[in-house]
Amino acid sequence: MTNPVMEALISAKVSGLIDPPRSWGHAERVAWLQLPRELQIFYAKREAERDRAVRNSQNEAGELRRRLAAAEARIAELEKPNNVQPASADPLKTQPKEIEDGIHKDTAA
Repeated sequence: MTNPVMEALISAKVSGLIDPPRSWGHAERVAWLQLPRELQIFYAKREAERDRAVRNSQNEAGELRRRLAAAEARIAELEKPNNVQPASADPLKTQPKEIEDGIHKDTAA
């Protein structure tokens, strides 16, 4: 026979539990249950902030990797035989022909 009052108390207690951070191991999870609720709230909030920062950094790194791959692909395209520039040319100072034409047109006017 179940006691409805006891079930309600247990349900209320379980619903009020704060999950320990996902990165914590078994020993830390056991210790988590011994922490006062205020510390659980503090640690849970801090770990969530840390997790968000890590995810943001991972997303940023992924975006930078994609941009680097696109830039490398563009460089490889420009280095194909029809687009090869003189070896002595500084690639940072060399501009595509279209840009040079635009600059000369602007200065000639």
